[in-house]
Amino acid sequence: MAEVAGLGDFVEVKRRSIQVEAFDRTIATLTLPALIRAKLAAGREKDRSALPELQSLLEAAEE
Repeated sequence: MAEVAGLGDFVEVKRRSIQVEAFDRTIATLTLPALIRAKLAAGREKDRSALPELQSLLEAAEE
């Protein structure tokens, strides 16, 4: 995979990621705004169906 739709190349994806601890490891994961942007750009039904919940999580986090 050379690029993530809506985000760009590896460098840009890495810039929009955070480090989290999970399963006794540190992993990089997209920030919530970046994940929403990527899902919007992908445009697939399974991505669109996840958007309301992701946007609600983002709104709650911003409060």
